[in-house]
Amino acid sequence: MSHESEKVFQKASDLCNDERELEAEVLVMEQLAIDPDNLKLMTKLGEIQARLCNDHEAEATFRTVLIRNPSFEDAVCGLGSLLDQSLRIEEAEEIYRTFLQSNPTGHHALEGLCRLLHSEDRIDESLELARNQVENHTDSHNAYKALIYVLHVLEDQLESDLYD
Repeated sequence: MSHESEKVFQKASDLCNDERELEAEVLVMEQLAIDPDNLKLMTKLGEIQARLCNDHEAEATFRTVLIRNPSFEDAVCGLGSLLDQSLRIEEAEEIYRTFLQSNPTGHHALEGLCRLLHSEDRIDESLELARNQVENHTDSHNAYKALIYVLHVLEDQLESDLYD
C-alpha cells in the first residue's frame, strides 16, 4: 500500500471511530480514484458502506475485492458478517467455509464462522472447529481467538443458567 493510501486508511479508520462514516467514505473513494487496485482500501470502503447501512453497495464492494483476490481475508469477513446480519446465513457460512478450505490459517474468518454458528445455536460445532484450529496451529496465537470467543459464550450461558 502506498504511503498516501496508508494515511487515508488510518484517517478513515479514525473517522469511523468518531462515527463520521460519511466523511470517511468520501475520503476513501477519493483515494481509490487515485489507487484503484488497493484492496485493503476497497475493503475499508465496504466496511464503511456496511456501517452506513448501504448493504447492496457494501456487498458489491466486498465481492469486487474477492473477485480480484479470493484469499483477501478481511473482505471475506466483511462479506460474511454482512450476509449474516442480512439473515443470509447459508450464504455467509458458505463464504467462510470456502475460504477456510483453501486458507486453513484464516483465524479471523474462523472466528466469524464460529460467531455465525453460535447465532444458529450450533455451539458444539463451533467449539469443535475452534478446538481443531488450536490443535492444528499451535504456533499461532491468533489460532486461539475463535476458541476464546466460544468459551466466553459458553461461560456466559452457564452463568445465565445459574441465575435463572
